[in-house]
Amino acid sequence: MKKYIKLFLKRRLLIVFISSTVLFILFFFVLSFCKSAVYPPSFALWVYVLAMVWYGFYTILALRFKALIKRQEKQFGIIFNDTNVMALYPKSDTFLSDDWLIFAGKTAFYRQYISCMQVILKQTNMGNDYYLKIQAVDGKFFSIHIDSNSSAQKIKKWYDCK
Repeated sequence: MKKYIKLFLKRRLLIVFISSTVLFILFFFVLSFCKSAVYPPSFALWVYVLAMVWYGFYTILALRFKALIKRQEKQFGIIFNDTNVMALYPKSDTFLSDDWLIFAGKTAFYRQYISCMQVILKQTNMGNDYYLKIQAVDGKFFSIHIDSNSSAQKIKKWYDCK
């Protein structure tokens, strides 16, 4: 479980750091060269405060990920085990193991926790979006965005091989 949390937080830290650095540079130079700027160039450092808040959101997601796994472990009397785990595709945050469907750092589902799974297609102006609609045995519904139809079909095939 920890390796998926680390993977998720490491990738998100990279995204947050690069994005905030680009914004810092932009604001720093605008504040440096604009003669009518109200704030000094050092004010651009506030971008990193916002980046920490943004990263804090991802940390909360990782805590929710851990709590969801713990709840399923308790409910089914099992221990999280990623035997024969494989990434959906190289550099993916989605993993399939013998018993678990893992969206690193976001959600994870024990196979017996899932009572029904559907692939839902939503057409947008930019193309098609695919969502995985999962109904759990406790009546909860989860909707997860999937990057492509082939990824959704791989997950569906994993679930159908009960």
